[in-house]
Parts: sequence; C-alpha cells; structure tokens
Amino acid sequence: MYASSELLEESVLALSEWAKAVKKQNVAHVWSFLPVKLSGAMPGTTITYREEDDKAFLERFFAYRSGPEPFFDPLRREWLKAGYAHSNAATFRKRTFMMSWNACAWEDSERLTLADDYDEIVRKNVLTKAGDVIRIPALPLAVWFYKRPRAEWPERNDLREGVPDDPGELLALFRHDFSFDEDPGWQVIFDPDAELTHYGDGDDG
Repeated sequence: MYASSELLEESVLALSEWAKAVKKQNVAHVWSFLPVKLSGAMPGTTITYREEDDKAFLERFFAYRSGPEPFFDPLRREWLKAGYAHSNAATFRKRTFMMSWNACAWEDSERLTLADDYDEIVRKNVLTKAGDVIRIPALPLAVWFYKRPRAEWPERNDLREGVPDDPGELLALFRHDFSFDEDPGWQVIFDPDAELTHYGDGDDG
C-alpha cells in the first residue's frame, strides 16, 4: 500500500491539529529528537550525529519541490527554506533542546547523547499545555514517514511493495525503525490509539 492523497491529507491535518493544541513555539523540537532516534539514539547512549544528518533527514522525508523553500513540515503545515538544517534545526537543538532543556549533549556537534529523561523533558516542554498532556498521534506520523516507501526506504525489501495494510503493523515498523522498541519514551511521547479513516486506501505507485 502507498499513501493515497486522501490518507496523506488526513494525516497531515491530524498532525497540524495536534501542533495547534500544544505549545506552538516548541513544536519544532519534535525534529530535535526524531532524526536522532532514526539514527539509533537511545537514552544515555552516545551516537555519531552531525548537522549533515539533519539535512539528509529533511531531504529524505520532507523534500517536495525545488527552489528556496523545498521542504514541507507536516506539523506546522508550512514550507521550510533550503538551509533549514543549518540555520534552524541544528540551532534549535543546540540552543534550546541541549542548552536550555538539558535534553541532550552534543559534543563538537558530532557526538550526541540523549538525556536519560529526555522523554519527560519533551513531555513537559512540548506536549504539555495548560496542564494537559497531548501526545503526538503516532499513526499519522508513521504515515508521513512511510508515504513514499520506494523513495524514502529504497534499500528495504520489506517495503518494496508498499507499507502494511494493517495500521498496527505500520506502527510497529515506525516504532522499530525509530529506535523506540526498548525506549520508554514511546509511551510518554506518542498516542498509539489515533485512527485514520482513510488507512487502507492505497495508491499504486
């Protein structure tokens, strides 16, 4: 199955509605930890992670057009400039996620370690508004990351024919590929119960 335009639209709408319900100024910090998690980060474990990895993440999952604003952010439903990885993503991670929140260490912008309690820091600073905790809807986000499996996961034989028809299987893929199988942050950060009415409506290519 490939993400139909209706499924993708529904997913982006669900993600943007979530973003409106939490602290708007901190929504971008989802991109402070998710690219790192895709690279295998676990709480308290140091991995190699550079600014170039942010750029590769954007080019892999967000690039939709050429020009000065090629990247589309599904959370804020806005286009991001070509230099976003350097001028925004890495800067946000260093100044706020690392220096202000102490959610990670990033030595020489090359060796990154998520704090043991990074998930609670995300809960407090991103997911909580007016005392309410609103977790990220996991299924819409999973649809975003697997919307174009041949382009986004070209070396994955298990995705050659598309993503699973069953949403639970897609969530399991998302959780595994983004290193949340053994990370308690999954339960803290994500809402696995979100549903999409168009899931199962796939395109052919």
